[in-house]
Amino acid sequence: MVPLRRLVLASLVVSLAACRRGTPGGHHEDTGASASATTPASASATAAAPPLPPLGGVWLEAIDDIGVVAVPLGATAPRPVVVALHGAGSLAEFACGDWMYPTKAYPFIVCPRSAAERPGRLASWSSVEDAASRMRIVTERVKAKFGPWIADTDPIVVGFSQGAEMAVLAADRKLVPWSALFVHEGGYRQAKDVLAKLLRSDAPVQATCCTYGCGAQIPTRLGPRAYRADYGPHGHTIGAVGDSLRRDFGRLVRDRVEWQGFFAR
Repeated sequence: MVPLRRLVLASLVVSLAACRRGTPGGHHEDTGASASATTPASASATAAAPPLPPLGGVWLEAIDDIGVVAVPLGATAPRPVVVALHGAGSLAEFACGDWMYPTKAYPFIVCPRSAAERPGRLASWSSVEDAASRMRIVTERVKAKFGPWIADTDPIVVGFSQGAEMAVLAADRKLVPWSALFVHEGGYRQAKDVLAKLLRSDAPVQATCCTYGCGAQIPTRLGPRAYRADYGPHGHTIGAVGDSLRRDFGRLVRDRVEWQGFFAR
């Protein structure tokens, strides 16, 4: 059964999508550096580009019938992209809503629909190929739509539950471009061996969970930029562990120039 809060959110999303667009205007293990996750990367960098007009419109926009995107309203400079995959029996709208708090609504959050999904009609992912194809298509359409407001970097891929399993498999098979991977409450079940390989690699990969005893299922051998955490027990959820996810998302992006604004929010 779908929780009431999610049904309410779906109704809200349908209403918002009808609006016209405005004028653009627990236990932790970490093998990385010990710097605080709230400390941004060094601001060395390149000279600042002229500001863009503040990005206006509505916070959630439909991308044809293949997905939705949470828009960083007010942005005056290019923002990075997060691609978020929802769990089984869920909606793209839920994925965008779930990851807005952990990411501080700083990036564009691109949320593909599964092949069987329609607005308000819950569905699951049929295959990793389906998920990867839709991730690529909806991301390219978001880039075309928002042009200069999109940072020229590969997206961070995140996933919850079945979406985490799909994200792990797509990343490992290089079916989609990605710069980092963050999976929560999934990826350590059907795709456990693949997740173990990714966590041992040099790539920035994080795996977290919050159901009772779940930490024992997440592989423990970590590469130099990998991280694992058990936030539980809180149940199979994102909302109840939002603060922990936000903290660890900060850990993931702390050395990335395009994410410096995340730490100022």
